[in-house]
Amino acid sequence: MVFGFTPDGRYILVVYEKISDVMVYPVTAYDVEE
Repeated sequence: MVFGFTPDGRYILVVYEKISDVMVYPVTAYDVEE
């Protein structure tokens, strides 16, 4: 999982599955408090 900001400024958490060194598959994402 990774935390980051969206282009519109929201802080989110994204859970993903690593497919290869250059590809990931997003599983879910949601807003979190900073």
